[in-house]
Amino acid sequence: MEKKNIGIIQHLYLAGMAICAIGFLCPLFKALGQTANGFSLISKDFSVISAGILLIFIGAAAGAVLCFIKIKNVKLFKLIALAASISGGIILALQMNNSALSRLIGKEFLKHATFGFYMIIAGWIIAIAGFTKTKELAGGESCFAVIEVSKNDLASYDDEGAVAKSAWVLEKGDYRFFYGNSI
Repeated sequence: MEKKNIGIIQHLYLAGMAICAIGFLCPLFKALGQTANGFSLISKDFSVISAGILLIFIGAAAGAVLCFIKIKNVKLFKLIALAASISGGIILALQMNNSALSRLIGKEFLKHATFGFYMIIAGWIIAIAGFTKTKELAGGESCFAVIEVSKNDLASYDDEGAVAKSAWVLEKGDYRFFYGNSI
């Protein structure tokens, strides 16, 4: 039986969803000396924010599990899991302006985001890259895949005021993304 060469791009989805799920378990926000991971943000009365937070995790976990299950239309289910996770993030972002948590940490909640929050965002981006379609590659063959990212997506929040007080900043220069084991 001939072995089929599986390209690195096919593993990006799994890596992205795993990073997203792990990010959910890490501290997401820090305010007033307190940190909160995804589970600690779920309220007992199960609010809309709680639903959004659960969608982030359940979508990411389901997407990772789907990488190991052989079912018909698995790619569609993976896309649904990714969309559910991202939808949870959108719900969370929209609801943050009207919650007790946002009053606690302020309306600019991104100033208080910690590495777990950024892991979730990075996981989504990596998982989306996993849907990039390439031709089937033979053993040892390689190809280039172009994934477009806007300049705004690369900016980071500067609350220290190095450039301007509380501003999104993008340093000048070339940005390159590499993925693989022999870069």
